Amino acid sequence: MTKKLFIPKKTREIVVSYCNNFIVPDNNYIDNPTKTHTHPIDWFKDYFDFIGDTALKTHLAEAYYQARFIYKIMQGLQLTSFKRNAFVKFQIQQYASIYEALLDFILEKYNKEDIKEKLKEVEYKPISVFASNVECNVDENGQKEKVFTCRKSAKKINLKNTRIDKRTEIAASLGIISQTTKQSFDNLYDLRNNIHLLKASIANYRPKVEESFEAFKLMSSFVLEVKTYVLKFENQGV
Repeated sequence: MTKKLFIPKKTREIVVSYCNNFIVPDNNYIDNPTKTHTHPIDWFKDYFDFIGDTALKTHLAEAYYQARFIYKIMQGLQLTSFKRNAFVKFQIQQYASIYEALLDFILEKYNKEDIKEKLKEVEYKPISVFASNVECNVDENGQKEKVFTCRKSAKKINLKNTRIDKRTEIAASLGIISQTTKQSFDNLYDLRNNIHLLKASIANYRPKVEESFEAFKLMSSFVLEVKTYVLKFENQGV
């Protein structure tokens, strides 16, 4: 039977300790010797304290913590570009998921009625306006093509089935996020889609550390704008 090989416990403890000591993106917290949290995850939970849904708040905190943990492992090991690709891909996907979840939650919780009208698209339903034995045709290059009569109507679309740039457009129009943040998130989501292997192979896309860093930097403005909107909304007693 093949013996399983593990990294020595002492080495693992050093790596985990390194990650947790620098995982919180706040130098004031890192340098503070009198931390009130028993574990860094508590800082991340507090970061999303404006989210009223406990389960979502926990998942957002854990996702942010995980993205930072992966980054610190990559940073600490000083991996080559080839080896760090998986770490960068994970960070891009993780941050995009965090922003998408936040956006959808705020849209549905605070703007459910407003987005109903915005989440509609025009569709044409066939209707009969002629007698059953009558046809309407048009001549196309010497060929007769039958013309079908239709009625225009509005089709309701589910929020999750709406393109992300449409969702960010709605969020920006409602004042949830700024146009700058919208554009940054749209760009990040494009990167997230490029990670899919078939698309990546066609576009010859290779994730860059700078892209994951930009995804991380977006967190401060994205969360601040969403949090400001939520607090303003709730202070108005709506």
